[in-house]
Amino acid sequence: MFIVGFDPLGMWTMLTQGNIIGAVLSSYTNVLGVWFYFLVLLLGMVMIYMKTQNFGTTMITAMLALAGSYSAITLGAISGILPAGSEYYVGIAIALGMAVIFYKVVH
Repeated sequence: MFIVGFDPLGMWTMLTQGNIIGAVLSSYTNVLGVWFYFLVLLLGMVMIYMKTQNFGTTMITAMLALAGSYSAITLGAISGILPAGSEYYVGIAIALGMAVIFYKVVH
């Protein structure tokens, strides 16, 4: 079965370069595109709403998640300004900050 936009050679290239997460995600993103990330974000928002039963908390979390996504995009845009090798640590700081925010919102 042939799927339009599906590139198994690109997945193999990522796998041979050691990018295992990229290879696994590319099987979904090649087919669904941006909708894959939307569905993952939506799933998280539904779980938060089911736990809290509060629409306001869910929307605040959604705004924070979108702000985190925007900061990751901004990190990609300013990576030329940062010293060499620091993008990794800034990305970890953003991920940890988002994890703390999600934890505080849910608990």
